[in-house]
Amino acid sequence: MTRGKDGSILITALWLVILLSFLAVSVGLRTRLESRMMSIQRVSDEQKETLQSAVQIARFLIESDGDTEVDSPQDAWYGSHDLSKWLENRDYELWITDEDSKINVNRAPAVVLKNLFLSLEKNGTVFDNSPEELAASIARWHGENPIFGSPSTFHQKGQPFESLEELLLAEKITEHDFDCISPFLTVYGKQGEQNLRVNLNTASLQVMEAIILSLSGDEFSKKEICAAFSAVRQKQIEGTAGYWKLNDLATERILSSLNLSSTVFMVSLVNQLLQFAGLDSNYFTVRVQRSEGRYRPFSACAVLGPTGGRAMPFMPNQMTISGPMFYRTDNLDTLSWKEGA
Repeated sequence: MTRGKDGSILITALWLVILLSFLAVSVGLRTRLESRMMSIQRVSDEQKETLQSAVQIARFLIESDGDTEVDSPQDAWYGSHDLSKWLENRDYELWITDEDSKINVNRAPAVVLKNLFLSLEKNGTVFDNSPEELAASIARWHGENPIFGSPSTFHQKGQPFESLEELLLAEKITEHDFDCISPFLTVYGKQGEQNLRVNLNTASLQVMEAIILSLSGDEFSKKEICAAFSAVRQKQIEGTAGYWKLNDLATERILSSLNLSSTVFMVSLVNQLLQFAGLDSNYFTVRVQRSEGRYRPFSACAVLGPTGGRAMPFMPNQMTISGPMFYRTDNLDTLSWKEGA
């Protein structure tokens, strides 16, 4: 009997030891897992703070532009930027472009959208739906009734687009088509402006062609203006021609710069074109990308735009970046923020 009791006690003790060992291992694994999760969260938070700091740097660069009446790729804020003097981590890249180089979907006539999509198709873009159907779907969504496109009983919003992603709610805008057209479109535009207006210095040739071909007049002359714009843009990129200035926004100056004759057709077309022309940018796209990283977010895309206000010192306790001290103004605010993997 004694041996039986001793054996039972021994077996019970062994089970207790095994159970306690499992508990210890479980607690250890849980502790390590929690520690790992905290480490991942910390790195993720640090990356997000760095992305936010980079956007603040972009804001400073834009607001440091001394000439706000004319914006072009020659401006210090435009294009890619080295962040090494601002950020200790040099794995981040920053790009700044302007939204005023794009076509505003809330202000563009349907024919301008159609010509833009036709231009993209001509240059190799393959759409799920035809350019006419895409343009008609966008126009109908915010209340316009285009003369082209298939008849539709689709329920329309009848109000302006509030974000570019809202395009996906329109009848025939697939995700593929959205990816193709969204780089050329925007919902941001100068406050108080009702008509479509783009920056001549930063608008792509596809955008310029879409507007020019939408003008009322001789088709041959419109194609000639498109070709002239393309030639001038190439010279601007090469540095052999300057970008447009305020005093260039006159019919004769445009014709002279494009080396076009002052025919009745040309004068009429350029007069119409000037109604769509601007040289200043008010809204800016900021993209920040980390070249290497293990945890999200790796990138961010923000849109900065005007909110009004006066210049205020960026106080030391507000600093989120390392680098030279600078002044922050309330003229630009973060209007949109998206993080990417």
